[in-house]
Amino acid sequence: MALEWTVIIVDDEGPIRSSLADFLEDDGFITIQADSAEEGLSVVKNNPEINAAVVDIRLPGEDGNAFILQAHAIRPDMKFIIYTGSTDYSLPASVRKAGVDPAQVLHKPLQDIATLTAAIRRALGETD
Repeated sequence: MALEWTVIIVDDEGPIRSSLADFLEDDGFITIQADSAEEGLSVVKNNPEINAAVVDIRLPGEDGNAFILQAHAIRPDMKFIIYTGSTDYSLPASVRKAGVDPAQVLHKPLQDIATLTAAIRRALGETD
């Protein structure tokens, strides 16, 4: 039986955020959406059931890296998937220390959106 995971999607582009939420919900995830790092952090503080985050790097205000570091400080067990349109994105050492490895960095647009759910499930420790 698959576990029920809650994922926050932090992306400032509404259509992308909504379509990711729809896809993840179709795949059995519970989703919460935030359009900025600041909103996302508020949601993380108030929703201890969140297991993972799908995070865009380029956000208004604080960027996705800052969100990951602050959310990790609040919830050290939370897992992160970076979903960025920045093809030159390089994973900072501080974000690696928060538990993000290169396999958890995905680039927009994905050829197969199932790559996202597989990455989330791997990060959460699910095995095939």
